[in-house]
Amino acid sequence: MNSTRNPVKKQNRYNINVQLLLATISIFLLSFYPVSDSDFGWHLRTGEYIFNYHQVPHNFLFSFTNTDYQYVYYSWAAELLTYSFYKYFGLWGATVLYATILTTSILILIKTSLLFAKKEFFLPYFLVLTPFAHTVAGGRTIVFGLLFLSLIYFLFTKFKKNKSITIWLIPLVFLAWANFHASFIVGFPLLIYLFASGFIKGVSNPKFTLKMAFFVVALSFLATFVNPYFTGVWSQTILITTKELFNLKSVNPGWASPLNMGTVGIIFIFVLALISIFISSVRKVDLSQKIIIFALFVLSLVTFRFLFVLTIFLTPALYLAILEFKKRLSIQIQSSIPIKVSIFTLFSVLALIAATNNLQSNLAYASFDKYTYYISTYSPNKKLYSQWSQQAYSFFKENLKNKKVLTEANWGGLFILEDPQIKVFYYSAQDNVVLNSKPFPFEYLALVNATNGWQEKLDKYNVEVVFLPISYPIIEKLKRSLNWGIVYEDKTVTILAKN
Repeated sequence: MNSTRNPVKKQNRYNINVQLLLATISIFLLSFYPVSDSDFGWHLRTGEYIFNYHQVPHNFLFSFTNTDYQYVYYSWAAELLTYSFYKYFGLWGATVLYATILTTSILILIKTSLLFAKKEFFLPYFLVLTPFAHTVAGGRTIVFGLLFLSLIYFLFTKFKKNKSITIWLIPLVFLAWANFHASFIVGFPLLIYLFASGFIKGVSNPKFTLKMAFFVVALSFLATFVNPYFTGVWSQTILITTKELFNLKSVNPGWASPLNMGTVGIIFIFVLALISIFISSVRKVDLSQKIIIFALFVLSLVTFRFLFVLTIFLTPALYLAILEFKKRLSIQIQSSIPIKVSIFTLFSVLALIAATNNLQSNLAYASFDKYTYYISTYSPNKKLYSQWSQQAYSFFKENLKNKKVLTEANWGGLFILEDPQIKVFYYSAQDNVVLNSKPFPFEYLALVNATNGWQEKLDKYNVEVVFLPISYPIIEKLKRSLNWGIVYEDKTVTILAKN
């Protein structure tokens, strides 16, 4: 009997390994996007600082406004790793790094899905998952949150299904996570929920005890304090979460709701709602999975930040639902011409996406000018840079680069990316700066909108150059001021210098 079983098992294992290899290559190519995150400049240059000075900074860098501010770089390890790749491979290195992390995350989700589905593999599902995963986490440091939470879910599922002792690796995952991204804070309620759902369901695992759960959670919590800031990582993370979610949600698009995207956002939410309803009808999906997916779906209506968490728990559940639906289709339907055409079309579209990613990377990484052209014309964040003028920036670099400059918030990241010696008034990291119990973005907004004592603020911070889109209210005000003069202007940007 063993002589007939073993060859079948070996063949199945071989088929899965081949498909996993094919999936790895395909997912990597689909993840290979040019980096366009507005935070990229300061993340990269912070990593450069750590690399050069062999220490993690505790004060605010790259701005002339808050140099003494005690700042927690909760992504310091991700920033150091990003710069290390950049140092040796340029911007291509950053793309390779982020694509590798996203690919690894999806491979872990595949392994988790196979634990639920008893190793039944369906490659197209995971290829379609990749562009969605990139949309919610790719090309940004939050991709490390996707990686670590995916790993935690895999380790727990492996313990739950196979009684694996690898559950004790979870504290080490939290140790790394607390040094790579602030999203580690969401891991604790999720980990507690996973254990609680296991007890409620009555998992037949003698190692599944309250004592074991307590030690895993407690060790995971203690592990997060192994970082350069000790308790500072927790206080900064809580500050970010409460401030960004409740005070700055309307200012920072990263914390906004998908409903703020208009028609696209409504369609997006509608599709997620249909998927959630579809999953709720599948018997093979645990009740605990359905509950957490519904809860995360609701939280995702509040802010984009929960979409990467939803992706992790949704992936195995939706996989089970699709496999069950697939089994209900007859062999004739599955092998019919319309189905074959649909699959061929799907793979063709995915191949086109991969090819486009490579072409756009070649365009973006040819030079800094080409990079700014890409992010303002083709990138997912192009709206943030729609009024960017490379000609204006070239003029600034040639004539005014040693001056203290007030520039558009997202553009500040470009200034820092191209030249970390330039000191800007405000850039994206300053969302996390609180002065006199007030988030610093409102200080910036008061200036560019010419409200709330904006002239006094210009004098207070000794701003010497204003480099902003011509549509900003402060531009019109300064044009009428005797203390300021226009030194450059084109169709989109005005540069004024203090007389």
